[in-house]
Amino acid sequence: MTGSVLYNTGIKSGRSVASTTTDVGGYFRFSELAGQTLGIDFKKSGYEFNPVHTLFSYSYFEADHKRHIPDPKNPVIFTLWKKQETEPLVHYDKVWRFPVNTGPVGINIATGQIGMQDVDLVVTISRTPLQMRYGEQGFAWTATVEVVGGGLIRAGQRDYYNLAPESGYVPRFEFTQEAQSVRAAQDEKIKWTWVRSVSDDFFISSRNGKNFARVSLRIRPNVDHKEGDNEALVAAEVWLNPNWSRNLEFDPKKAIKPQP
Repeated sequence: MTGSVLYNTGIKSGRSVASTTTDVGGYFRFSELAGQTLGIDFKKSGYEFNPVHTLFSYSYFEADHKRHIPDPKNPVIFTLWKKQETEPLVHYDKVWRFPVNTGPVGINIATGQIGMQDVDLVVTISRTPLQMRYGEQGFAWTATVEVVGGGLIRAGQRDYYNLAPESGYVPRFEFTQEAQSVRAAQDEKIKWTWVRSVSDDFFISSRNGKNFARVSLRIRPNVDHKEGDNEALVAAEVWLNPNWSRNLEFDPKKAIKPQP
């Protein structure tokens, strides 16, 4: 495995790379490295590294709760997944824009097409007020994603991404953002928790078990370029197995392009 260190002394800056191997128990350590941040990467034949939580900050300019403090008694755990046989998957990365407050919009995740016929997902996005300037903040908004003929489940940062769960799916995901006053937050009268978008990874089962997918989903309720556009954005990267299989191990050589 390798560690990549970024450093800046005020006179020079750059990146240095160090390598090591784990012991029989899977433990490793780097010592005598100096820098602001450390990034970790693993390589092992037949395995895939889960690249979640691999960047660690040691800068004193960081807040205390964000600065990594090494503790041999409480080591960081990294995950590697054993690769399985790959199957052809539909894979694409796409952005859809459509009007808010106009009711549900359907998405066929096998083709990437939107409409209300032959769909897997039904997305509803609303906001209050409807009319707003570009970059407006603090408004109330909601987003709902429903699955036709199946359900969805949050993938989670440590779940095994390459095999969809057999059970545990729910029919819908809903996010609600209450309105907040920008002025009240600036005056420190309230804690500012408002967010302009929501992002998450989901496993999805649709068409009564024919389709299994992992979808990285992002929803933003205001992408207006000018007042009156009233547009929302849904972005997704999709890995879909359309053949009654939960196997989501991806091989780019076997990728299926979505067909309208």
